[in-house]
Amino acid sequence: MKKEHFLMKMHFPIEWITFNLYPDVLFKNQINLYREDNDEESSEHYRNGAFHWWIRRNPDKDTLIKLINLTFLDLEQLMADDVRSYIIKCEAFDNDLKELMKESYISRLYSIASMRDNS
Repeated sequence: MKKEHFLMKMHFPIEWITFNLYPDVLFKNQINLYREDNDEESSEHYRNGAFHWWIRRNPDKDTLIKLINLTFLDLEQLMADDVRSYIIKCEAFDNDLKELMKESYISRLYSIASMRDNS
C-alpha cells in the first residue's frame, strides 16, 4: 500500500503531507502495525500514534505549530484534545503557541455554532 492510500484510509488530513510531517520511517512503522492488526475501524489510533511519534522527538516551535494545526483538523476531537495536553508539555511550547491554541479553539467553536445555525 502506498503512503497516500494509507493516509486516506486512516483519515489523516492531507496537511500531514503538505506540512511534511509524515516521513517514510513513520509510514513504515505504521504500515507494519496495520499489516499485523488490519484494523481500519481504529484509524484514530494511527493518527494518535503519528502525533506521539513527533512529540517523543521533542519538536521545535515550527513543528509544534503544525502539530497544533493538525489537531484542530482531526476528525476525532477527543483524541486531539489529549494530544494537545501532551503538546503543552513540550520544551518548545511557549506563550505564542498557547495563543495559537486559544485562537484555533475559538475559531472551531465559531464554526460549530455557524453549522448549527445553518441547519
